[in-house]
Amino acid sequence: MGIGIPAAIANMMQSFTAVMTNQYLLPYGNDKIAAMGIVLKVSMIALLILTGLAFGGQPLYGYYFGRGDKKRLSELFRFTLVFILSVAVVLTVLIIVLSPFLMGIFMDAENIIKDGTFMLRAQVITMPLVALVLLFTIIFQSAGKVAGSFVLSISRQGVIFLIVLVIGNIFAGYIGVMATQAVSDIITSLIAIILFRVQLSGTFRWKSR
Repeated sequence: MGIGIPAAIANMMQSFTAVMTNQYLLPYGNDKIAAMGIVLKVSMIALLILTGLAFGGQPLYGYYFGRGDKKRLSELFRFTLVFILSVAVVLTVLIIVLSPFLMGIFMDAENIIKDGTFMLRAQVITMPLVALVLLFTIIFQSAGKVAGSFVLSISRQGVIFLIVLVIGNIFAGYIGVMATQAVSDIITSLIAIILFRVQLSGTFRWKSR
């Protein structure tokens, strides 16, 4: 239950994000909505790659938490952190550079490609922070810290996203809507770091003895 419920909530939040984003894009025209539909599909591929990498380490985290092996936990954490952040940075750079090409695969309308290029870059610019949140989420789940994984599951594409979306739209209009995911990622990653330090930092051995 501690693993299944946060995962189910995260999946529901992704659909919620798409619906709310399209709703706030309505005043800016159908082309913007069409472009965002493509953007969400492309960014989802990157997100699924990072999700698979993050959750691939969950059995090991669960095993070492069960044994109470702080040394192995710390080694695993350092490895998975560097690995998933490196992959996220590479994916981010590739998508940013190839954004016009990726949009062109799905659509040949110049204005939609232009809008989508900007949207896609805004959507993935904080992908390394998303990787960080995913990693912390599976660590909380593996440690049996349901509250931590639940908070992160409803934040990035849920409560935090909605608050930022509303405020961004009021004060910055279209640009505010486009910046919503990046700002939400930044805030959620800060929450993840704070929760980790409060709930689990003592579980890891940070200095070799």
